[in-house]
Amino acid sequence: PVPKLQQFAVRRLAYKIRPETDLTSNILRMVSGMVTAGDDATAAGLITAFRTGLAGRVRVAAPQDWPAIEKQLRTSKNTDIAFAVDALGVLFGDGTALADLRKLAASGDADNAAREEAIRALAQAKDSEAVPVYFNLLGDRAVADAAIRALASFDHPQTASQLIKRMSAFKDGNRTLAFDTLASRESYAVELIRAVDTGSIDAHDLSAAQVRQLLTFPDPLIRQVLEAKWGVVQATPEAKVAAMGRWRTQLTADTLAHGNLEEGSQLFKKSCASCHKLYGEGQTIGPDLTGANRTNLDYLLMNIVDPSAVVPKQFTTSIILLDSGRVVTGVIIGQTENSLTVQTDKEQLTISKDEIEQSRDSGKSLMPDGMLDSLTPAQVRDLFAFMMLQR
Repeated sequence: PVPKLQQFAVRRLAYKIRPETDLTSNILRMVSGMVTAGDDATAAGLITAFRTGLAGRVRVAAPQDWPAIEKQLRTSKNTDIAFAVDALGVLFGDGTALADLRKLAASGDADNAAREEAIRALAQAKDSEAVPVYFNLLGDRAVADAAIRALASFDHPQTASQLIKRMSAFKDGNRTLAFDTLASRESYAVELIRAVDTGSIDAHDLSAAQVRQLLTFPDPLIRQVLEAKWGVVQATPEAKVAAMGRWRTQLTADTLAHGNLEEGSQLFKKSCASCHKLYGEGQTIGPDLTGANRTNLDYLLMNIVDPSAVVPKQFTTSIILLDSGRVVTGVIIGQTENSLTVQTDKEQLTISKDEIEQSRDSGKSLMPDGMLDSLTPAQVRDLFAFMMLQR
């Protein structure tokens, strides 16, 4: 295996690449030399680390000797090296590499992990010719999730309609991703809201995080329809205190004892598990709730109804507007001279600083307000009964 320190060094060097240096050439000549020496495993690890260091970059100046380096790298039979060469070619503006990746993404006979990598690489390169490929993949269960995510990178007039008309066919996970993409830019959001307004999409399929994202857009129709169809987010301190008092009165021990734990489990998976783990299931973006003070109703109400009451500055969300019109909401967890790494409620994104038009700190937690606002009293009872259960 490739020493971790060696991979780390190559990744750090990639962060510092500038068009006027020959650093790219030096690194890639070193990797191609390993291929010549027959050490494909080490070469694959290093070229993958190099690509990781370039995450978020749309274009990188190709070294003058790239054709010779590419030729040598392509003598390797290692599939990781072959894919990395195509992905680097895309960053270097090689049209042939773009075409190869589109073909790979579309191929139902290819390895699905490689297809997903190709889909992400094309999105990173902002290859607009890949968008029709993504549309064709929306019905391909093996890679549909990657295609849905990738569409958020493009401002295409058909994206919203393509996602909305397929919504009923998407499985739960892909429906959530489709709503995320539709909430990623104002033009898509307006089409989504119109579908909600006509009833072709159920407003209650939207999560509180998606509603918060939609409300970042200024179009008055968005707020109007959401308040009518989804509910009013309790945003003021007074409203939150009132909500906590109301739920404290309703969620008595007797009421919770009659909760439907199976329904509560399903609600947890839909509303909470994308960020929190409980009993070994869910994600670790937020704290693991298994060992938390879950039997204390006040503790749960405070953290669910008013999640931004106490948030360290390093964990507050930023609202980032990209030059393509896309809006990303998440916590900035790292940055280099060239890019930001942002943790959203679903995934980590690496964004080139050159793409950022505006960024502001919202002062709020990644966990949105209004998590309970769209639920019925019976659903809240079931959710709390499940979360407070001690196994």
